[in-house]
Amino acid sequence: MKKGGFYSVFLIGVLLLIPVVIADSESWLIAEAKSEIATLEPETLAFVLLASNTDEDVDFFLEAIENLESVEECYPRGGCTVRDTAAVVYAKKLLRQDVEDAVEWLEQTKVVAHTKGQWLLQVEAAKEIHCKITSGAKTFEVDVLQDKTVRQCDGYFVDLQTCAGFGRGIDDLSVTCGEEDESDKVILSLLRQDGTNYYLIDQEEGDDVTFELEDTCFPLINGASDCDIDSTALALLALQDTEFASFSHPYLTVSAITPMHMFALAAIGDDDASQSRAAEMIGSDGSYKGDGLQTAYAYLILKNSAEFSEQAELAQTWLIEQLGETGIKSQLIDTAVGLYALEGTPIVRGRTGGGGLNGYCGDDITDPGEDCDGDDDVTCPGQCGEAGTLLECSCLESTKTCSVDDECILNADCSGTKVCDPFSCSCKEQVVEAGCSASDECQIDRDCSLDEVCDLESCFCEAVSTVASCVVDEEVTSACDCGGDTVTDGFCCEEDGFLVPGFSKCGGSGGLGWLWWIVAIIILGGGGFGVWKTGMFKKKEKTVAKPMPIPQRAPQPKFQQAFQPQTNPGQPSARAPDTAIEEQLDKSIQNVKKMLSKKK
Repeated sequence: MKKGGFYSVFLIGVLLLIPVVIADSESWLIAEAKSEIATLEPETLAFVLLASNTDEDVDFFLEAIENLESVEECYPRGGCTVRDTAAVVYAKKLLRQDVEDAVEWLEQTKVVAHTKGQWLLQVEAAKEIHCKITSGAKTFEVDVLQDKTVRQCDGYFVDLQTCAGFGRGIDDLSVTCGEEDESDKVILSLLRQDGTNYYLIDQEEGDDVTFELEDTCFPLINGASDCDIDSTALALLALQDTEFASFSHPYLTVSAITPMHMFALAAIGDDDASQSRAAEMIGSDGSYKGDGLQTAYAYLILKNSAEFSEQAELAQTWLIEQLGETGIKSQLIDTAVGLYALEGTPIVRGRTGGGGLNGYCGDDITDPGEDCDGDDDVTCPGQCGEAGTLLECSCLESTKTCSVDDECILNADCSGTKVCDPFSCSCKEQVVEAGCSASDECQIDRDCSLDEVCDLESCFCEAVSTVASCVVDEEVTSACDCGGDTVTDGFCCEEDGFLVPGFSKCGGSGGLGWLWWIVAIIILGGGGFGVWKTGMFKKKEKTVAKPMPIPQRAPQPKFQQAFQPQTNPGQPSARAPDTAIEEQLDKSIQNVKKMLSKKK
């Protein structure tokens, strides 16, 4: 068979195989986790919870996690660790569960990191500007020239220790520059220098900014004084979007070495450099050193990146190839994080009994009786944002959290045709709207199940939607409602279109959408290979911009948000492009054939 034919077989095979492989792995993961429930660590349980796709399984693993909770609100009972507790908090936050006590426990475990290096401040403005820098009772004033050099420090940066003389115990730094003039754009950057490496910690635009210079880390267990890099990464991730969120994390920035660390940096700081570093970690086979867990974390970082889509596709293909009837190498944690990376969290939950019909105040969903923070609702109509955003909801003063001491929490607590009013937590008679009669399925919500409401136009009970509506023609990255169906992958299309999981756009109308996709793949796969082989598209040489040196001064050193890129001595020597691609294709095709043969 010609190579173009192999392309078509390969692509169609992957297309047909993905749902089967994922379903097999999910079944194995859930069954295996339940059989080993007595010995599973909280971190593993947390990601199994995120990979669960039914309410029954979510409830089962939530209960299993709660059984491991200690009286100190940490995990596991009898031997709490920062890493386990952080993983549980991260998972429960995504499912919109109450994590307040566990978050407070995490916060009090952090210690001073004593990270090597110096704190630096850089000021950039369109003209010479005077700035006042304050920390505690000490103030230091500088004049910054248009080329960013600092007259008092004779360099591009204000060294907060050696030049400004603030010492090492800086907590907060207030910077005020120039006069109040909105036409003057001032960019203030907080950096960390370690030898010849410069790390961007925070950057703000404005002439009056306060920076947090917190150099902390997290140990493996509470009370220990040594930093643990994995615990620090997960703890900072768990504390993101809470009152204890860290905006300065030099220890993690300087010490990060694995995709998990990069995932934490990218998530808590929107760090593009961490994406770049994670992309470099993906090998030619699509994995990070054959490690399923770390490859899954790498894919989590890269999956929505346009710049690193090639590396993301390699990692995705490797994960799918590794999945099967016994997960990724029969490892629960690898399989759970892999499925979470590939599918997201299908089930979006909320804590019942307060702030509205579902969820609770601060769960990022605007329920009846709640409103968004801010002056108005223009920026967040109907929904405050997905879990993990900084937007929060705030209950109106007339709303309260119903408890066992109130007359009711749910409609079931009321008698007759009364329903529970979430504003007063008391049973009130619901007015029967005209149009629905006793012969219809329902007249009021009370006539329906607890998770249903009465549609007063059709007089039928309809399920209460707790899932936000998808945006049509945009990629689905979390559970949302698409034309009445809850979807977690692919694109939400118009009513005359169709949903194709994993693909990049909506298809045409009619029920033959899958067929059109397969035909298109065959044409593009075979034809594209032929075009490539004939060399119609040649790679153009990149035009490299030359630096503009500043007269009479060495160029400013470059700084970054993560690691300086380093070459990996373990990487194999480069092969001819055609040979390397063909060998990788042959290998992938053989993997698909083997996986397809298992299904026969």
